[in-house]
Amino acid sequence: MDIKMIIINYVPVLLILFFLGIYMPNLTRKEIFFGIRIPEDIIDTPEIIRFKRQYIKNYLLICGLLLLVIVGAVIYSKNEIVFVIGIFIYLFVEMMVYYNTHKKVKDFKSKHNWEEGKREVLVVDTSFRSNKNGKILVSSLWFLVPIAIIIANIIIGYKVYPDLPNKLPLHWNSQGIVDTWVQKSHKVIFMLPVTEVGMLVVMYISYKVIGMSKVQINASNPEVSREQNRRFRYLWSGYIVFLSVFITLIFTFAQLTVLTVIKCTSDQMVIAIVIPTIIIIVASIALSVITGQGGSRIKISQDNKNEGYIDRNDDKYWKMGMFYVNKNDPAMIIEKRFGIGWTINFGNTKAIILFILLMIFIILSSVMSVWMAK
Repeated sequence: MDIKMIIINYVPVLLILFFLGIYMPNLTRKEIFFGIRIPEDIIDTPEIIRFKRQYIKNYLLICGLLLLVIVGAVIYSKNEIVFVIGIFIYLFVEMMVYYNTHKKVKDFKSKHNWEEGKREVLVVDTSFRSNKNGKILVSSLWFLVPIAIIIANIIIGYKVYPDLPNKLPLHWNSQGIVDTWVQKSHKVIFMLPVTEVGMLVVMYISYKVIGMSKVQINASNPEVSREQNRRFRYLWSGYIVFLSVFITLIFTFAQLTVLTVIKCTSDQMVIAIVIPTIIIIVASIALSVITGQGGSRIKISQDNKNEGYIDRNDDKYWKMGMFYVNKNDPAMIIEKRFGIGWTINFGNTKAIILFILLMIFIILSSVMSVWMAK
């Protein structure tokens, strides 16, 4: 692998991770600061601003140096495994930089009585999912599109099978050159469709999770928060559908290439790998910036705001400000405290079982796909 291909394939991924880490505090809910719940009226105080600046300074120094080390290691070794290991190391270090600030904010909060003069409340909306004023999720019928594409892949596979050569291209490296071949067999027809089905099941579960996750409404501005939450779920469910269709089309391209229906040069193959990846990442980042966590960045007109109310302090249930552990909460899925998306309630046995079953399903789908490639 030459330096040019390393720059094209790996450096953009690292840069995206780097800048996301810097900007991430701006995407969380306003009342959540590095995993700690704080009143909105102290968000712009000098002390809070100082914590944020310290985080950015530490992040730029530590993660910036680590990024350079990873790029240097990949260039020196010219090995993809080094890049993968580097990503895991980077994510761990990034988490530690975040946790360092989280701990400082937690200690600072313990020394100040921010709740004084305010009433802690927990807003529960039992009609949220049955709200007729707006849909929470896009229609699930959209998932019929990727299902139809997968069926078409199988039909095309059977149609071209008699004319296939004895050896078929199976895998391309980062330079777009075939590095793995497979013998012709009927298993090849189902190899990628099986992966597509596994991916689609995971996407559909993610879609359902968005709808069933715990509703979190800001006590000081419940009406605005409720509408932001609804739009947030609707937009992200739409993104899941888009992702399902788009990834299925990517696998379709790969399937048709394996079956030699489509023939590409190495340069065209690189483009086919890099461009879709960039589109997916850019779309995800753009939606994150537009919505913020829980829809906190979505602009909604507001009439009244309950200045005397604040959300109930639930910091004790968030370990390291990242892992939700509450045995008394029946909710299995809940919004992340830091970042965009959802996580499970690690204090809920059903949630843990569901998570384990999902991981087993993903592993089995991957194993089956690999077995079919032999």
